[in-house]
Amino acid sequence: MDQISRAKSSKYEASHAANINHLDNYIELLYSDKLEDKIHSARSLLYLLNEAESIEVMLNHESLIGILARTLRDEYKKSTDLSLYLAGIFYVISNFSTLHAALSQNQIGDTSIKIIEYHIQKYDYMKTELAKVKHDMEKEQKKFEILEKKQNKLLFLCFSILLNIAEDLQIERKIKKRKIISYLIMMLAKDNIALLDVVLRFLKKLSIFAEGKNEMHEQEHIISKLQRFVPCPHHQSICELVLKLILNLSFDSNIRQQLDTLGFIPRLVSLLKHAPFRGLTLKILYQLSMDDKSKSTFTYTECLPMLFLMISQHPEAKVGKELVAVAINLCMNSRNAEIISDGKQLDILIKRALQNQDDLIMKLIRNISGACKSSLIQETLYKYTPKFISAAVSIPEMDFVVEVLGVLVNIDSEELWSKALPNTQLLEFIQKNIVPGYAEDDIILECIMLISTIVCSDKCAKLIGGTTIIKQLNSLLEEKQEDDEMVMQIMFSFYKLLLSKSTRENILHETKVVNYLMELLQDQNPRIKKMADEILALVQEIDEEWKEEIKLKRFQIHNQEWLEQVANNVSEEWEEESEDDSGQVQWADLSDLDGRVWGDMD
Repeated sequence: MDQISRAKSSKYEASHAANINHLDNYIELLYSDKLEDKIHSARSLLYLLNEAESIEVMLNHESLIGILARTLRDEYKKSTDLSLYLAGIFYVISNFSTLHAALSQNQIGDTSIKIIEYHIQKYDYMKTELAKVKHDMEKEQKKFEILEKKQNKLLFLCFSILLNIAEDLQIERKIKKRKIISYLIMMLAKDNIALLDVVLRFLKKLSIFAEGKNEMHEQEHIISKLQRFVPCPHHQSICELVLKLILNLSFDSNIRQQLDTLGFIPRLVSLLKHAPFRGLTLKILYQLSMDDKSKSTFTYTECLPMLFLMISQHPEAKVGKELVAVAINLCMNSRNAEIISDGKQLDILIKRALQNQDDLIMKLIRNISGACKSSLIQETLYKYTPKFISAAVSIPEMDFVVEVLGVLVNIDSEELWSKALPNTQLLEFIQKNIVPGYAEDDIILECIMLISTIVCSDKCAKLIGGTTIIKQLNSLLEEKQEDDEMVMQIMFSFYKLLLSKSTRENILHETKVVNYLMELLQDQNPRIKKMADEILALVQEIDEEWKEEIKLKRFQIHNQEWLEQVANNVSEEWEEESEDDSGQVQWADLSDLDGRVWGDMD
């Protein structure tokens, strides 16, 4: 048996000779002047602490924790081995939440941080000294590696103790003030899996709060330190922790921008091929897909083809939210919408959405139809328009119907609507659903927007003019004056209807639309004021009767604004002139009155 094997064997025998009946002897050895006695005691106590029959006796000992804490505090610079055994003991104890108060009383958190600081400095010193060595390089390198191995174990234990006692948020705040984030991020350069595991779990915990997240990003540049871990599919636990940490950080727009800049998007996309990481990866990609600048980065990856395959081949009727949500965001970009619709892909998506009444896939189709007007996409949408209309008028599921109507809103074809309106129940559906109080606001809004789309020719306008839609829009404008988006869309519908002679007269002379528009010239919302002004300008061009009245209204508004401004200016000037240092009106004294008024009356 060689020397190393004999040493291991003797250590094993010594540890297994530990006996709970000798507990007081082990405690006494901690007071010895010999370092070897203290190491033997700590090793024996650690062994006993891992035995079920001994642990209760030890934890109930009135002075054991205090003696161990004092020994660690006094000796951690003298022996790494002793520090390892003692830190191991406190690591076991820290797993019991009920004992955290005792650890705090004995300053174990403070000592753990001091050990971390000391060994970081020692490691840097040893590394610097190793670089200076010119002889016996191999021997010195081996010594350095042995030290590093022990240090990694000790750092793992100290960080684990701190993580366990940080269950208490007050203790977590105290720990964070001691540069713990900086020390944790230093550890990301290590290759020890156990150490990386606890470091990443700790960082994930600290990243939940904005203060910790900001320090990681602004002071420690954590994103650049995480590059080497993405992707790392061969270390599943580490990869999952890294992804969870990135997910926490990705709620910050500046961090999302840095993730894009540092090339994380293609790296993350590659992880979609690995099932264990797919859920977390999709959540991060969803965060990144919210930013317009990042959307174009996805265009040059495999993401969109992969998303299409995962959506189209999803085993369940309704596709997972995270999966479709990424595609929905990305397809607000025209090039991305074109890629995911390539060939027969849009056909497949539409069929799946209609078959399963999947509102999220229909929302994806809606975004595609709004972002890209390529001939392939438009032709596919035209082909399915009758089915879209049929689904809208017959399916009771509101969320699905809202998205179907949204798709119809984006189909711009005079020829298509001229054929579709007389042969479907779409106008009846619109009339039924824009009755105030009858339908949900989301349905009402989509119907109003659809009116703006379908009134694309005189033929379509005549069909609308033959219904009650114009009067209903007039009622809605009065009813929904507090809903700015609704008001904007109703106004735009009236603008489109005013462009057609078939509906113009009805609006101008049988409704109060123009009166409402003149009132809206003084609305608080500048977008509403601008649109009202533009529509009234159109009315002035097409109707002489309204022309002068609108002109008078504009003058009155301008005059009122001018008078208010003059009044405000006069008021401000009076206030400035009537105030002195004390803020009170001052009277001339009697001598002034004598000289100015009475002097010439003799």
